[in-house]
Amino acid sequence: MGAVDFITKPIVPEILQGKVRVFLELYEQKKQLEEQNQALLSAISERQQAENELKQHQEHLEKWVEERTAKMQFA
Repeated sequence: MGAVDFITKPIVPEILQGKVRVFLELYEQKKQLEEQNQALLSAISERQQAENELKQHQEHLEKWVEERTAKMQFA
């Protein structure tokens, strides 16, 4: 809150309504941003988990290929 938010007397209903409307819009925008931020954090977490699983599968596949290659060399 700042000086621009100061309400002078006598209170003019239109000005008060306008200020309340602005604060309500700011509150709703803040809440929406917080929800979007949470959704993004969740998506990041899911992506990181998928990347970790992919890396494990890749390492497993590389090990399997090395084992098969070694077996073929001795055959």
